[in-house]
Amino acid sequence: MHSESLEQSVLDHLPDGLVLVREDRVAYSNHRASEILGISQRRLAGSQIADLLPDAVEVVARVVGGAMTCTARDLSWSRPGGARRLTLVGSPGPAPGEVLLVVRVAGLPSDPGARDAFRQRLEWLDGLAAGMAHEIRNPLGGIRGAAQLLRRNPDPDEVDELTGLIIRETDRIDSIVEQLMLFTRPRPLRRQGVQLNRLVHDEVALLVAQQRAPDSDSGPAVDFSLDLDPSLPEVEGDAQRLREAVGNLLRNAWQAARTRVTARTRVEPEARLREQGRDRGLALRLSVGDDGDGIDPARLPGLFAPFATTRNEGSGLGLFVTRLAIDEHAGVLTADPGPGTGATFDVLLWEKLPAEHPTYPASLDAVL
Repeated sequence: MHSESLEQSVLDHLPDGLVLVREDRVAYSNHRASEILGISQRRLAGSQIADLLPDAVEVVARVVGGAMTCTARDLSWSRPGGARRLTLVGSPGPAPGEVLLVVRVAGLPSDPGARDAFRQRLEWLDGLAAGMAHEIRNPLGGIRGAAQLLRRNPDPDEVDELTGLIIRETDRIDSIVEQLMLFTRPRPLRRQGVQLNRLVHDEVALLVAQQRAPDSDSGPAVDFSLDLDPSLPEVEGDAQRLREAVGNLLRNAWQAARTRVTARTRVEPEARLREQGRDRGLALRLSVGDDGDGIDPARLPGLFAPFATTRNEGSGLGLFVTRLAIDEHAGVLTADPGPGTGATFDVLLWEKLPAEHPTYPASLDAVL
C-alpha cells in the first residue's frame, strides 16, 4: 500500500470526523465526518464553512486569531435520518491560516458535554445543600436546648456540662461547613504519575492494622483478597484525591463484609479512549467487592448523593467524595448492588487526563 493511500485509510478509520478549513472553505474531510454530517465527501469539498456549519464560524475565527483550541458543544444538527447534537473542536491546521475541526456526536463517552456536567454538578450541590441543612439542624437543636437551660441558673456542674455540649456541637458545625467549602471551591488537580496498585496496597495495610489494633471494635476479622495486575501502567492524576477515593471504597467494603473483601485491577485495552485530539491511553479498571448483604437496588439512584448512609456512625460523604474524585479525573464509577451476595464498585480510569479538564464548566454558553 502506497504511503498516501495508507494515510488516507488511517484518517478514514478515525472515530472522530475531521474537517480541514482553508480560507473559510472545506479543503478536506474524512469518511467519519461524512458519516456524522450525513453529507458525502464530494459535496463537502469546497463548501463554505458558514453555509455548512454556521456554528463553526466563531470556532474557526478564534483559532485563526491565535487560539490554540476552541470548542463548541451541544450544537443542533439536522441530517437525513434525524437530528443530533454535535461537538466541534478547532485547532491550528498544518499550514498557516488553516483550521482543523474535529467533529463528534455529543453524548459519546469521549464527549460528556459541558451542559450535562454542569447539570450533574448542580444536582450534587442541591443534594449537598439539603444534607448540610439536615446535619446542621441537629447540633443547632442541642445548642439551643443547652442555652435555654443555662438561662435558668443551673448548678455549676450543669454549667460545665452544658457549655461543653455547646462547644462540641459548635465544633461539629464548623467541621461540616469546612467540608462544604472543600467540595464547592475549585481545586485544580496536581497531575503526576500514580500507581493504582500501590494505592490499594497502602490502603489495605491501613485497614489491616486498624483491624488488628488491641482496641479495635471492627468486629470479626475480614480477609483481604488482592488480585492486582503487575503490568498495570501508571495513571495520570492527583495522588491524594485518588488515594481518598480508593480508601473510601475499600473501607466501605471492609465495613460491609462478613468475611472477605476483594480488590482487583486490570487493563481494559478495548476501552482505549481518544478525547480532545489526545490519546488518553489504556483504560485501567479497579473492582472492589465484599461478601456482605449488598445494597438495596432501590437505593442506587441516590447512592452517591451526599449524606446518603445506612450506618449510624457514618457521615454519608465517602461515596460522594469518591464520585467527585473520579469525575475530576474524567473517569467512570459504577456500582453493582449485589443484594444478598455483596456489592461491587468499579472504577475506570485512563492513563492520561484530558488536555483540559476543569472541575466544572465556567460557562453555560455553547461556545466556550
